[in-house]
Parts: sequence; C-alpha cells; structure tokens
Amino acid sequence: MGGFFGVVSKAPCANTIFYGTDYHSHMGNKRAGLATMNEQGIVKRSIHSIENSYFRNKFEDELGDFTGNRGFGVISDRDPQPIVLRSHLGTFAIVTVGKINNLEELGNELLEKGINFSELSTGQINATELVGHLITLGKTFAEGIRLVQDKVQGSCSMLILTQDGIIAARDKYGRTPIAVGIRCSNGYNPATDAAGGTGGHSNFSFGKAEVGFGQPAGQAGEGQPVGQVADGQPAGQAAGQAEGFRAEQAEPAGQAEGFWAEGQPAGQVADGQTEGQAAAEQAEPEERPAELVAVAFASESCSFPNLDFQLAGFLGPGEAVLVQESPEFCAGMRTLLPLKVREQLVCPEQFIGPDKLAGSGNKDAWRSIPEIHQILPPGEKLQICSFLWVYYGFPTSAYEGINVEEVRFRNGKLVGESDDTEVDAVCSIPDSGTGMAMGYAVGKGVPYRQAVAKYTPTWPRSFTPNDQERRKLVARMKLLPNSDVLNGSKMVCCDDSIVRGTQLKNNVQVLFRNGVKEIHARISCPPIINTCPFLSFTNTRAEMELVTRRVIEKLQSAAQATAGNGQSGSSDVQSRGTGGQSGSSDAQSRGTGGQSGSSDVQSRGTGGQSGSSDVQSRGTGGQSGCFDGQAAAANQLSTMQLKFDTLQEFVDENSPEHRAMVEEICKEMGFTSLKYSSIMNLIESIGLPKKDLCTYCFDGAGCGE
Repeated sequence: MGGFFGVVSKAPCANTIFYGTDYHSHMGNKRAGLATMNEQGIVKRSIHSIENSYFRNKFEDELGDFTGNRGFGVISDRDPQPIVLRSHLGTFAIVTVGKINNLEELGNELLEKGINFSELSTGQINATELVGHLITLGKTFAEGIRLVQDKVQGSCSMLILTQDGIIAARDKYGRTPIAVGIRCSNGYNPATDAAGGTGGHSNFSFGKAEVGFGQPAGQAGEGQPVGQVADGQPAGQAAGQAEGFRAEQAEPAGQAEGFWAEGQPAGQVADGQTEGQAAAEQAEPEERPAELVAVAFASESCSFPNLDFQLAGFLGPGEAVLVQESPEFCAGMRTLLPLKVREQLVCPEQFIGPDKLAGSGNKDAWRSIPEIHQILPPGEKLQICSFLWVYYGFPTSAYEGINVEEVRFRNGKLVGESDDTEVDAVCSIPDSGTGMAMGYAVGKGVPYRQAVAKYTPTWPRSFTPNDQERRKLVARMKLLPNSDVLNGSKMVCCDDSIVRGTQLKNNVQVLFRNGVKEIHARISCPPIINTCPFLSFTNTRAEMELVTRRVIEKLQSAAQATAGNGQSGSSDVQSRGTGGQSGSSDAQSRGTGGQSGSSDVQSRGTGGQSGSSDVQSRGTGGQSGCFDGQAAAANQLSTMQLKFDTLQEFVDENSPEHRAMVEEICKEMGFTSLKYSSIMNLIESIGLPKKDLCTYCFDGAGCGE
C-alpha cells in the first residue's frame, strides 16, 4: 500500500523526515525514498530497495547530504519514488500512495501528447511519474491535481515538494488518509499544554471539559453527566463544563480563562501569596508566544508524537493544501490568545467521534493556520478504506480522528459478547489480531493469553514477498507457539482477516502440534469476497486467489453437478483435495496434492454425527464445531440452485450460501469452529456512517470507477 511523511519547518528537517518516514515502514517493504529542497530550489533525492534491509539501515549514513527546511519521504510498495520533474510549474518532486488501474491507458494518452517516460526500472510506466506528468498539463498545481483526480481510476493521494513549500492532496474520495501535524516551540503546544499532556493523541481540555476519542461533546469526564459537579470540584468550574467546549462563558473570574491555572481553583491564592502576585502569575502565560515551527503531513499519525507534532486534523476527500515556507513562518500564531488557539488551531471535533462533527461549526479549525493555504476544497463524498482499521493501521494511529486500537478492541468486544462457545482462553495471531483478542477477552469474560509470540527482531510482515513459498516460510518462522499455554486448552484465536488462507492454515497446524485441544478462529472483518480495485493492500492479483472465491466455485460446481444428475445428498459438497481428487467417503478429510488431511489437525468427532460429515466441522467428543446448524444448511445446498450470477447471497451472513461458504473455509483451514465479525459490527466499531466507508472487499459497496 505505501505511506508518506512530509514536513515544512523553520529549521533543517532531515532528521524529522528520516524518523517520520521510518514510522511508515509497516506500510510496505519494497522501496523507500527521501527528498529535500534547499533555499536555492535544489532537490536532493535518494531511493533504495528495502526488500532485504530495513529503512534506517539504507538511509542513515546519507542524512548529512539532505539540506533544507522542507522535504518528504515515502515507503513504496511498488515503484521507485520520489520522482523529480522540471516543468513550466518549476522544479518539483512528488510521491504518491494509491493504485491506478488505467495506468497504460493514461500512459498512452501522454505519449500521444509527446510526453516521454524515463523511469522504467520495473519494466512498466512508473505510476508516480505518470501523475507528475499529468499535473504538468495544468496551468497551475491545483488544476493539474484536479486533472489527476478526474482521470485516475482507482485512488491517488500525493505530496508535492515545490519551491514554495509542500502541497498535500488527498485522493478524490479520501480512500487513504492524510493527517496534519503541528509542532510548536518555547515549550508551548496549544493542545498538550491545555490538556497537560505530551502530544500525540492525548485527551484535549477545552474549558476544563476533557474530551477524548469517541467522547460526546460537553461531557465532563468518563461517566459524568454534563454539568455535574465532580467530587472536590468547584461549582463554577462544573458550570463551565455544562457548555462542553465553550466553557469560557461560565468561567469564574480570576482564572485566566481556565487555561493556565493548572490544578488551581479559580481565584484561589496560594499560601504566602498576595492576591496581586497570584493574579500576575496566572496572567503571565497569556503573554507567552505560541510559535508554530513546523507543519507535517503523514499517512500514519503514529509518526507524530515522538517528533513533537500534535495531530491537528485530516485533509478532506479530494482536498489539496499548500504549506508555505516564508520569513513570516510561525508569525501567524503569535497574535492568537491561548483561548483562540485551543478553539481554532486544534480541532476538538476531530477527537470526539464523527457523530458529533455535524453542526459543530469547528471541524475545519486547523485550516485557519495562516501558513496553510487551501488550493482545492474538500469534496462531499468520503469513502475511506475500512480495512485500514482492520489490518494496515498501526495501533496508535488514527484516521478521521478514530484510533485504530480502539476500533479493534471494540470489534473484539462485540464478537466476544455474542459468542456462546465454551473456551478456556483467547490468543491472537500478532500483531493486528491482538487488539481484537483483548476486546474479545473482555466481551467474553475469558483470559487473554500469549499463546503465540512474534519474533520481531528480524521478521517483517509476511505477505509482502512476491514468492508464495517465501511467504509461507516467513509466516512460519516469525511466529513462536507457547506449548505450555496451548497444551490441552480450548483456545479462541483472533486474526485480522483470511485472504488466501495459506498462512493461517499453517499456523493452525503448528498450534495443534503443540497440544491445543480446540482452535476456534474469530476474524475481525467479514469474509473478503473481492480483491480491492482502489488500494494495493495485498499481493493478491486474481479473485480466485481468495479462499472465499475458491470455496464459492467449489460449491457452485457441486450444485451444478447435483442439478445435472438430479441426485441429492452430501457427496456433491464433499471436500476435495487441492490436487483435484474428490473425497470418496463421509470421513475423508481435505489434504493437499490429493493426500488426506493430517489427523492431528483435523480430529473430527464421531459420536452422534450424521453421515454427511464432509460438511460438518471438526469437533471433539461429538461436537459439530463450526457454526451449529450450518452443516444442515450446507447439505441443503446440494439440492438447491444457487444464485451464482451475483455474490450477494454469499455476502448476506444470514443466507445458507454464506453459512455453507464459512463452513467450507472452516474445514479447509482445520479450525474447530470459525466465525467472522459482521459488517455491522465493523461499522459500529469504526463509528463512521456506512456511506463514508469503502467496504468493497467485503460486500462490493463503494463509489468511483
């Protein structure tokens, strides 16, 4: 998928760019690049392969060569970036994140206009170079960016390094995020000083009303009704909380607007102080200048806290802004009083949940920073990728003000609350399954155990190698089972998704070999029915690489065979080995290359089961395993005509087609049982309206070409 980080600063920015880009290393491991521009407009650029080495190892020795106060870095999952072009718009560098499905078509269009391509190291047109050339067709950068948004089929977010500053432009439908961060000097940060925090995604204090992610506007604290007086809290201060953010309307006199008198009740004089001294000390911070020294743009907001940036907001879909470096840089903040800073610079609505944004009148507050110039307004249609919260996002990142780890935890809690399976504990396939597992433990009321540990010092993400055998090897080598925890236990195992199914299937076999009694898989998203046409989030190229599509085709063949010969029964939906050999008996298990499945992984219960055990799940002691009652639904498929002209029947979790699909996946993977989180659980966990989320990979819903 890829990610980028860019900064315009009052001081040299090479170190900031280096570490900010490094915090995007989880977004891909194909190539990486850095670029800066100095005062003379000279661009320094470097690109390295990071397929066999970490980002830091490749660039650390070069940092002294990068000069200037503005620049960016990129982690690219495909083409070499950044690209540097010289045109009528001036010399500029560009990085992109996204997926262009009509790359060849647009390339031919540019060739017909006499535009040539020079970056062909991958054997095809470089997508970022193409975007750069499209931009030069416009009379201005704004016109060129709009042209890209109108012509690209797929998605494209970008950063452009120009002689004026950095332009950040988000994809037309906002499928990928661009977070905005601000850094201030003199020990003053408008948001963290207000909250007494230290940056990043801390709670923000507006008029003494603590507001955190997902907390309703005007709510004073956790579980405290608006306007309620907390223990030991002055009545006047609580009255200010009743107004939510606008607490200054009820501020007690002498508290300097409730902003700087940290922990001291309004008007209170400390021991040994005269009233005049107390008033002078409270008033002194009002005159402290708020100096803005840097503005950053990032795909992942987790890159902000350790670099002293405060998350201020997000670009809207299709929006483009220019951060301009000038001698007056940072002067725009000095005239703002602290109250105005916390109301206008840091946008409280970004951190209280999307349902409170409408009508708040303050969601665009960060755009009032004088150094940020909007060159394209945001569009009305948002389609941010829901899979970002499921898998790609780092736990401490946020998209649209919604924290990744919180979404995973809420999703797991919902799944745990509705699960009546008897288990001993819950574990996860690290890392992206861990948040769900912790939420599941709370919802289900069972302990979370680290039954599987990831050996992090050397192994990267396992899906990225292009070679399937290497992916399998990495998936196995990086995860270490804990046999002392696993032995004899009935374990729930949480994972983010099942794409091809290869890795998880191998992991399950390892768990059974280490003594686990039952494995109940719980997946934090619905079944992935479609490959994504908008983002490159896996190496999956064809629909039939998805385990869901393979199973659907199998069920289709079984139903068609039954319809053709008029027979009923379970034989048509019996499992087949991947080598093409069909199952020959009720007890035959699926293997690979025509071999039967290993008994230590697939121990089926026999007591009380019907003869159609090929569509029943594995269990122990006569249990049916995967979804009680779904075996009957799968049997029924052999005598009904499925609607294979549409995939919607398999999307609907209440349909017999969906249940049969999940049952077959459960068998193929070797689970005792399998349950996916529903699309409604995922939407509820994220907190955005369904219309603002792209869920194409799950249900085919999304807008755009």
